[in-house]
Amino acid sequence: MNDLKILIVFPPGAYGTYLNYLLSKITDSTEFNGNVFEPTGSAHHFRSVRGYDINVDADALDTEKIHRYSHIFFRTHGFTPKNPNKNSNLAKLIEEFDYFIHINFYEDRLLTIHNNMLTKQDNTMHNFYDWLLVHELDLIKSRWTVPTELTNPRDVERWIVREFCSMYFIPIWVRQALTQEYFQFNHKRQLYIDVKDFLNNPITDTIDLIFSFCQIDYDYDRELVTSIHQTMLDKQQHLHSDADCEYIVQQTLANVLYDFKELNLTLFDEAWIQWKLREHGYELQCYGLNTFPTNTIDLRKIIELADT
Repeated sequence: MNDLKILIVFPPGAYGTYLNYLLSKITDSTEFNGNVFEPTGSAHHFRSVRGYDINVDADALDTEKIHRYSHIFFRTHGFTPKNPNKNSNLAKLIEEFDYFIHINFYEDRLLTIHNNMLTKQDNTMHNFYDWLLVHELDLIKSRWTVPTELTNPRDVERWIVREFCSMYFIPIWVRQALTQEYFQFNHKRQLYIDVKDFLNNPITDTIDLIFSFCQIDYDYDRELVTSIHQTMLDKQQHLHSDADCEYIVQQTLANVLYDFKELNLTLFDEAWIQWKLREHGYELQCYGLNTFPTNTIDLRKIIELADT
């Protein structure tokens, strides 16, 4: 059993570190002292535990380090700054791991995952704007009225960044979620798990599925695991983002009052709503709209039928 090595492959924000923690707590003798959960709901404190701070990187694969530890489960995003191609990176790891557990997500969890990505890492919002600086600032300047001398994306008005995300990022994310082009990898010993399966259903079902697939025979305290899982769920800030934003769109189209001020929508929530309204044939009159409406009646007042 100690020779068994299993790699959890997951996109940022898809609870891979949490699943790594939970499976390791069950299968390893190591005790994890303290609370692994951060205020954001992530399990990133687990990354500081010796031996579990390894995020497997195919560009700098330390085979000896992987096999130095007796624990079974490791994790990776699959892509690296040097090589963003997930499939080619994982191909380098085939001989090092006995099984691959892929965490997938589909369109109905798109906002949950990307909001997690935005908020659960240190300075992620700053990193997002830095990424815009490197990759998209010229495009933004060519499509929107932005001073040509502007060099800091953080100085771009929020309404512009929101509309940019609604026109470019959101459609790409939806297409990836629908086609699963992000998750294709050919390996016979791999299991695909939909993130909503362990968010919506008993976590023990997911653990039992993984153990059965990987031929692991472990008795574990199901009540304890269920309790830990509920603690994680209670700490989530974006667990219902997709359903909440879909409801906002439907109530807006129906011209029914719904006050969503307390939801504290993120930039991605607002961009998704703008994209979804466009999918229904409406454009948001967004010029200068740096403060998004907080109820559906006010939102309804600033949408109009798109030109056809």
